[in-house]
Amino acid sequence: MVTTSRAVFIPKGLAHMPATILRMDRRFILMTISHARELKATPATLAEKEFTGPAVGFTSRGKYDTHFPNMLWQRKGVWHYGSENPDDAGGYIASISNKEMGFSMLCESINKGPYRFGHPYAPHVHNNYDEFLICLGADCNNDLTPMGGEVVFDLGKEMEPHVFTASTVVMPKAKFPHCPETVTRVDQPFIFIVLHAFGQ
Repeated sequence: MVTTSRAVFIPKGLAHMPATILRMDRRFILMTISHARELKATPATLAEKEFTGPAVGFTSRGKYDTHFPNMLWQRKGVWHYGSENPDDAGGYIASISNKEMGFSMLCESINKGPYRFGHPYAPHVHNNYDEFLICLGADCNNDLTPMGGEVVFDLGKEMEPHVFTASTVVMPKAKFPHCPETVTRVDQPFIFIVLHAFGQ
């Protein structure tokens, strides 16, 4: 049973689903992320579907409770990305990782601009893994497509700017120069996610 912001890791070969929403007090975002190149699923046998252990919760230890890490949200502030970047977007930040599955993810709420992620003046590369940079609208009462602001991604050695105002995923491949990302405008709070798929 999940009632707070949570990430659920599904290791390869573990039978899972269905997921059932039993109660909704207000709208929320449910996101499924996979670093597989192609979606493949195998129907589980009846024996694999059966679950006889205790209910998985936050006060009891269930059979698969280790796959439910808590997302601890922390208040951001100036200098969050180092002494050379005093920008502050307000909001909160949380990160989760799983070495067994081979990925980590950072989620950050963006409340104001201008704001830059990481080193404000130079691009960087990741030598051994691809990265997913996700901007997601957070207005759950309406269409999530409008991001609620404007973000500029600088890509390549030339730091060529690419401007986005809709929910977007940018995937810098391994060894591809990218960043900084700059939030130039915030009309309403939105979510920024960095996903490292280093298990490929």
